[in-house]
Amino acid sequence: MNDIEHDAGPQPYSTERRISHAAAALAAHRKSAGVDDTDGEPNTNDLVTDLTDLLADLQHWAARHGIVFEVALGHANEHYEEERLDDYQ
Repeated sequence: MNDIEHDAGPQPYSTERRISHAAAALAAHRKSAGVDDTDGEPNTNDLVTDLTDLLADLQHWAARHGIVFEVALGHANEHYEEERLDDYQ
């Protein structure tokens, strides 16, 4: 099992900056996948599909590099919960 180190140090980014990074990653994935954006802003169903496709591709990438995706996702969930709590303090 390949585990990822967890650093609980200070978080230098705001929630808005994290959301901006995620939006940029989704936009880059859409562009790389050849998704047509000419009909305006994506709706919620499009966004769910985009996120699902990106996560699936990341899972393939992780497997190729010997990373257990579920472990990384677990760490991501821990980070999210810590960051979310920080937002309300």
